[in-house]
This record gives sequence, C-alpha cells and structure tokens, in this order.
Amino acid sequence: MASTAKVLSSLPVTRTAPAVRAVPAPAPRRPRWGWLQLLRESLGGALLIAAWIVLWTVTWAAVAGPLSPVREAGPARAQVSSVERR
Repeated sequence: MASTAKVLSSLPVTRTAPAVRAVPAPAPRRPRWGWLQLLRESLGGALLIAAWIVLWTVTWAAVAGPLSPVREAGPARAQVSSVERR
C-alpha cells in the first residue's frame, strides 16, 4: 500500500482543463405548424364560449321553466278567483 501511494504521489500532475470556446446558439426557427396551433387555440376558445352559452341558457331555462315559483303560483290564483266569482 505504501508503495502504491508513493508511486501515485510521485507522478507529475499534468491535468489541463479542456479549452472552452463559445459556440453561438442556433438561430430560432419559426414553428412549422404555427398556423395549426393558432387554429387549435381559436377553435378551443370558440368551443369554450359555446359551452358557456349553452350552460347559461339551460340554467335560465330551468329557473324560468319548470322550477319557476311564479309558474306554480299562477294556476292556484286562477282557481281561487274562479271560485270567488260564482
């Protein structure tokens, strides 16, 4: 062991760092399918707006339609008034 350490310590250290040179970055390429991405985002936005309008319409149709408290009170008043007229 001692001889191995002696041999290793007696070797000259001639490690040199590799030369580092600057390499220019490649020029950014324009995306080839940019128009397809724009189309996809446009259609996605249109579908989102359409879904929002549909949900809004269905919600208000449910509130103003069969779930409306005005509709339930309407026929009851008509029956009472027809009985009072007799």
